[in-house]
Amino acid sequence: LSAELLKPMEHKGSLQPSPIMMDYINRLQRVPYKVNSFIYNILEYIDTNNLKLGKFIPHKYQKPMDLAQAIGVVRTGDYQKEGEELRSKGDAFKAAKKEWSIQHARQLALVEKGRRSKQVFRALTDLHDKQEFYYPHMWDFRGRAYCLCKTSPEPQGMDYQKAVVCFAEPQPIDNRTKFWLSSEIANNAVVDKVSFGERIKWVEDNIEYISLVATMFETGKEQEAI
Repeated sequence: LSAELLKPMEHKGSLQPSPIMMDYINRLQRVPYKVNSFIYNILEYIDTNNLKLGKFIPHKYQKPMDLAQAIGVVRTGDYQKEGEELRSKGDAFKAAKKEWSIQHARQLALVEKGRRSKQVFRALTDLHDKQEFYYPHMWDFRGRAYCLCKTSPEPQGMDYQKAVVCFAEPQPIDNRTKFWLSSEIANNAVVDKVSFGERIKWVEDNIEYISLVATMFETGKEQEAI
């Protein structure tokens, strides 16, 4: 990335990167990542079974109950006769049509809500077998660095987008890393309105159960874990 490629934001001023800033953003872009296979398997299970977990909601359209089935009309293949019989049901037919429309609209809304989850999971499937990959970054007008890949797994995205990637060149977990990992676990368990010390203690007190949830996916108890 070079300074010449940066587009000035005229209405908000322009960014004049220093050599230190250039070195910083290029160091970010040289960090190799890979897919966390364990988290990938969890998301794949959720997608396959049309479930949801947190903000990962890859909903598949579920066809509402057939009108004939809803009001007890047997399908025979004679569409004209079936139509006449359905209309003869009067208010029951109107109520069934209204309910079908409500459920159809609800399903479309759920599919739309889960569009980003679907996009991310498709990109994740493409990346799953890669040994390593890299993320391009850019600055905003304040000089903050942002990853450009918003519809794929990425280290600045939603929880599931971040959880499914890891460093391709892993490093040992020291006490500082353990502290922040424990804090994040507590936050996701809604133990986030207390001090950091209390969050760490909560994780230490519940580490057996936290580990149990993780291992359930390896022992055929996926539904219980979710």
